[in-house]
Amino acid sequence: MNVTTTHIDCWDHSSATAILTKLLAGLGETRLANTPSYELVDTLRNRLEHPYIVILDGAGQIADDNVLKTLHKIPEVTLMCIVNEYRPFLRSHEMGIESWLEEYTDIEFEAYTEAQLQTIFEGRIEHGVADGVVPDEIMAFLSEGDRQPSAQRLRGARPWHGHCHAGRRARGRPRDREGIDLHDVLEVDP
Repeated sequence: MNVTTTHIDCWDHSSATAILTKLLAGLGETRLANTPSYELVDTLRNRLEHPYIVILDGAGQIADDNVLKTLHKIPEVTLMCIVNEYRPFLRSHEMGIESWLEEYTDIEFEAYTEAQLQTIFEGRIEHGVADGVVPDEIMAFLSEGDRQPSAQRLRGARPWHGHCHAGRRARGRPRDREGIDLHDVLEVDP
């Protein structure tokens, strides 16, 4: 079976047009920046012949709920919405969207360990900050204790306690044939 996947960083691509353009790019389609969203949706629907797994990383940053609704209604699309806090993400959407999001499988990830956070921060500092800008003491502080307030200030820091919300409506078929279940999720290093 041919399955296409596209990962979208919603911090960088939060508008409906940006998300749809990235999805079409994942299918080898290019569009002008000023292409209307409805044309992008029509092209996406017409191009899809096989399952398309859409990973929306930082889905809480999406500016327009309608793009979630649109993607949810396309039978070939399976959404994976990655968010830091699942319940606030659900509550931030209109009732109709919230109800079908609740049907998706909620996958909660374990908290990062201090050693994992240290490695993550070191990599970001090594590649994104000039030498000596972040002292070793700050690195140690960020990777221990109550890390959330400190780490949230580092834009783009991955959650050490996050959720991946994935799914597809059953449409009369068993879940294992239609969407993603827990057996499809692989553990990865941060």
